[in-house]
Order: sequence, then structure tokens, then C-alpha cells
Amino acid sequence: MFHKILLVFVFTVMMLSPAGAQDIPPHGWTIRYSQNSLYLTRPDLPNIRVAVVSDIREELSQDEKFEHVKTFFAERANCPSLAKAETNKAMSGFSARSAGAVARCKLISMAHWVKGGLQTALILNEAVNEDKLLGGIPSRRSISANGYIANAIQQDIVQFFITRYQIAQSKMPIEQVKAQITAEGLASLYPHQHKPQNIVRLTADNGIDAISNALVTGAYALMLFPKRKQDAHATAVPCMQWDAKLFQPYKIESPWHEAQECERWFWKWKDGQKGKGIEIRTLSRSDPWVSRGFIVENIKKGRLSIGQLYKPFAKGQRLDLKIGGTRNTMHKIVDGGRALSTLAPYELILLPDGRFMAGTLRASSLPDGKTSGPAQGQYYFDGHAVTLLLDSGHVIYGFAGWLPYKDETNLTFRSIVNINGWIYTTYCRDGMKICE
Repeated sequence: MFHKILLVFVFTVMMLSPAGAQDIPPHGWTIRYSQNSLYLTRPDLPNIRVAVVSDIREELSQDEKFEHVKTFFAERANCPSLAKAETNKAMSGFSARSAGAVARCKLISMAHWVKGGLQTALILNEAVNEDKLLGGIPSRRSISANGYIANAIQQDIVQFFITRYQIAQSKMPIEQVKAQITAEGLASLYPHQHKPQNIVRLTADNGIDAISNALVTGAYALMLFPKRKQDAHATAVPCMQWDAKLFQPYKIESPWHEAQECERWFWKWKDGQKGKGIEIRTLSRSDPWVSRGFIVENIKKGRLSIGQLYKPFAKGQRLDLKIGGTRNTMHKIVDGGRALSTLAPYELILLPDGRFMAGTLRASSLPDGKTSGPAQGQYYFDGHAVTLLLDSGHVIYGFAGWLPYKDETNLTFRSIVNINGWIYTTYCRDGMKICE
């Protein structure tokens, strides 16, 4: 599967022109080219900088090229210890890291798509200040050089390098390669343990949430994840807008814990039986299990109450569903007789060919946490997991569930759909003729 991630600083001898690069942004990342550089960033990793340079000088060996890059970045990224760092070699390339308990700079490289070339990525942990005596001192919250997130970023970089090589070898036009990428194919990269077992609707004490009042943005939900062998209890997380591929629900030190106002809890079925509801408690062993109202850190709505379970989608389920305004208006948008920009924020169109149109999409990897207007692309459901491939190329790995309208048992245009905590609902209820 074609993927990648990064931010690139390029100097004269390593110039990489935008026209010469066959690049597809990795999931969650945005790519931008300047005259001789390309930049990839994501808002949910504000303290991480990744840079890629390409050296195709034939007069230098691969070892010499890597040592040259080490020296360059030691000065450029203010990582003096990197210049003298040990170079580790593997079949796939080279790696090195600056000194200290938390490495400020880490280099990894692989062969360039041009024969004899070398492409090298710098991962800069911006939250660490270099100290000439101690090597590296965390000044603020930082990413462990050997932690889950660091490894996930490195995997994305390696895949990015491999993708570049594969595209070059295939000699296929970049647009043809992009056309072969599908939401269903991307869904295979969704980590199984990051998929919720259940999603529970939460309501505030005032009784108002995005389901009962569409003007309220963000619907609080409690996601229940399965218990692992190493855990005392199963994990629950009261937020839905984080990237399910890059982050995992079992680590409270992940950046999304602070940035997205998330808090890890434990959960269990009440009396060990699913039909009796759930109980939750904090990570503290001294706190009691509760089944009613509770307070979530940083959420201003006060106490939240545990409500009904969202229903999951079938794996690979395709739908012909239009949630929002009148049927006539929605059909015109699908047929092109009405502009996509007229789709309201809480309206959603799911088509049986696997395409979607949404008035707003919410995701932590999007600028400002959501789209600035309507978006469209491909969808793929798998239980409470959803993979979205936007026409812009941006990939979202998120969470989803639905609630029936009143006593209905099937998913209809009156149903409520929750994707990443954004509620899609219709004003057409109670047999109004305008709905048909």
C-alpha cells in the first residue's frame, strides 16, 4: 500500500525538485513544497519535526553520504552530539541518534529511488533542549525515542521511502498510482487492537448534546476497548477525534491525552453481564466503580451520564443513505444539480459505490480539528472503525457508530450517525412530507 510521512529540509547538493518527487502524503499528514524543499506536518503532533534530504552524488559511497547528512543536521538542527553519534547499519539502511535519555534528533535512511542515491529522514523532537554536558534534557512534554509513537512515526517514514521506490520502479504516473488507492485497501492498515469493542453515548447533566441539539458541536462518547493480557482491566476513553492508526488507547502519555482532552478509564460490564450496563472507574485502585454520572477531566459540561450503546456497522457495509435535509435537495447534490458547498455541517450522504459526502468531518489530524466546509471521498466501515479517503488525498482512521430513530431497528435516513464525535442527523422526522 502506498504511504508515507515527512517534512523536508534540502540543501544545495541534495536538491529535490517538486517535479522530480513521486510523493503521496501518508495518512494524517499534509505535504507542502517550497522552491527546493517539501514539508509534511500534522496538527496532532505539534512537537515533532521530521526532515528528509536526498543525496544522489555519485562520487560518494552510501556511508559517506550518511555521515555527511549527520554533520549537516548536527549543525542545522542544533544537535551537536549527532555528528559523533554511532552509525547503526542494517539491510535497509542506516540510523543514528543524538545523545541523552530522550534523543532530540534521530536519523534513519534507506536507498534512494535513483540508483546509488540515499534518502535520509531527521526526526526532531522539538520538546527537547540539547545540553552539551548531559546530552539531552526534556524541557517540556516529549516523545520517547523508543516509545510507541516514535516507532509508529519511524514505520511511516520507512513505508514512505519504500513507496517512493515502488512508484519509481513501476514507472506509473503518480495520478495513476493515486487512483489505485482505496479506502478498503487503507483499512487493512487499521490496528486491530485500536478498534473499539463498543461506543457508549454520554449526555451532560443539562440534557443537551449534539444529538438533541444540532447546534452543539461534539458529542461526548465513551469508547470501550478490549482487555489485553497485560492489563488489569479493559480501557475506556471518552473522546473520539484522535488518529486511531498513529496513537493507541492504552497509553495516557500519548499527545492526544492532553491536546484532545482525553482521559483513560477502566470499564467492565455491570455484574459481569452485558445487558446490565457498564461500570467505570479511574486508573486509581482506590476509586470505586460507578455506573451513573461521572466527571471527565477538562470537559466544562460537568457530570456526564452513561447512555445507550451505539450500534456498529457491518464490515465493508455499503449504504444508500442521505441524512440531513429534504430528499430532493440531497439527490440534487449527488447528481451534480446542486453544489457540494450547500451541504449543511450535520448532513451526510453515503452511497452504495463506497463514496461519501459530509457537511463537516472531524479529526485531530485535520487543521483546526475539522474540515472548513463539506468534504467527499471514499468510506469503509468495520464495526466501530471507519477509514475515510478524502478526494484531497488525506486519510482518516477514526471511529463510528449509529443510533436508530425511536423504535426503528434498521439504519434509515432518520438514524443518527456519529463519526469521530461529529453527529449527522436529520430535521425530517415524524412523517413530514418534506423528508420524502
